[in-house]
Amino acid sequence: MKLFREKKEYGTSLVNAVLIVAIVLCSVFIFFLLKGNGNSEENIAKDGNIYEFSTSTRTNSIVNNLKDNGNQYTNTSLNVTNLENNNENTTADSVDYKKYFYNQLNSNAKSIYSQIVNNFDLLKAGDKTIDFSNDTADADTNFQTAWDALMLDNPEIFFINTNNITLQSKSDRKIWEKTPKYSYKLMPKQAKKYYMDKWQTQDEVENAIKEVNEKVRNIIASAKGSRYDKVKYIHDYIVDNAEYDNSDRTNNGNIYGLLIEKNAVCEGYAKTFQYLLDLLDIPNIIVYGEGINSNNNAEYHSWNYVQMDNGKWYAVDTTWDDPIVIGNGRITEDIKHEYFLKGSNSFFNKHKESNDVSGTGQNFKYIEISKTDY
Repeated sequence: MKLFREKKEYGTSLVNAVLIVAIVLCSVFIFFLLKGNGNSEENIAKDGNIYEFSTSTRTNSIVNNLKDNGNQYTNTSLNVTNLENNNENTTADSVDYKKYFYNQLNSNAKSIYSQIVNNFDLLKAGDKTIDFSNDTADADTNFQTAWDALMLDNPEIFFINTNNITLQSKSDRKIWEKTPKYSYKLMPKQAKKYYMDKWQTQDEVENAIKEVNEKVRNIIASAKGSRYDKVKYIHDYIVDNAEYDNSDRTNNGNIYGLLIEKNAVCEGYAKTFQYLLDLLDIPNIIVYGEGINSNNNAEYHSWNYVQMDNGKWYAVDTTWDDPIVIGNGRITEDIKHEYFLKGSNSFFNKHKESNDVSGTGQNFKYIEISKTDY
């Protein structure tokens, strides 16, 4: 009997142990089911530029590679007031030009744009992470479009190299959920900082911003008179003080390159014109597209549309008004203003708009300009 009892007690003990192990394993299994699948992937942005035409650098792409080209942020902080106003109107009347491209975004992309703006100091630090949440799997496209709009609306963001930024996504789905939830991180790529190659620290960036501020303060103070006088002064200042340079320079596609280094490609010309008119509160936007050059070849190009005091919008191409002069020739006044305040009848003979500025299919709309010259 004793032996039988001992066997019975031993068997009971073994069964209890097995049950405990089974319960633990089930609990662990259920925990991981509830936790969901964490799926993380990096999207190293697509192209590293927004308009890489033969004479321009292009804005920036963020999905898959967060498009590059240094872009700019300078004196005052970005105005984020009423960012959620959904104004889809692209007519010449009542257009909110400082948020012109923002206003064409869907609600998810607007949210991303706003979160980047509200965390802008983190970008200035160069190595911080910005966290986003989104319930849709197409957030990559929204990120790209939001980034494009941010660059198009804000020429002052000049120290960011989006080739150095990675968008990391993670999906998580509980067992009872039909669709996963997604989270996103904007973060430095491969232990790099966000900056253009010229800068390595936030102090250096702040000093560059001060350089730009000091330069534009004097320019704006000299722009006086009617709207026409101010627009012409800004146009002529850029043409007279910049040199077209399509070499592989770090800042030739932004305002620092043109204002401080005095060298730029068409994007640097157009962004500087945009930035200075913004400071003068003169409505304008930047435009990307194709230009037919002197060899009758199409090349990627950028220019501006500006609203004059008659309420109509006109085209201005500061780059082509500053041609490269060979030998001892000089730029006459006619050449210097050949593409100044032009209407579509004449301007579109050599220029063609491109609505999809980064090849992601967002198709931004541009303002319809006057048919006749100013």
